[in-house]
Amino acid sequence: MHDHLADLAMLGILDRQSRNEGRNGEQYYQYEFSVDLGIVQEVVADLEGVVLPERVLGQL
Repeated sequence: MHDHLADLAMLGILDRQSRNEGRNGEQYYQYEFSVDLGIVQEVVADLEGVVLPERVLGQL
């Protein structure tokens, strides 16, 4: 999954931000769509069997 997210960030579909938290310096990435969610919905609607989460649908 991480590789897929990294690929989408490299293509400009997602924005990726590195986060460091805790004393141990735990690092993780936070992703956001960098394109209009309506476009994402149209593309996902073309994929059979893929359903958007309710919280995403509420933002459209």
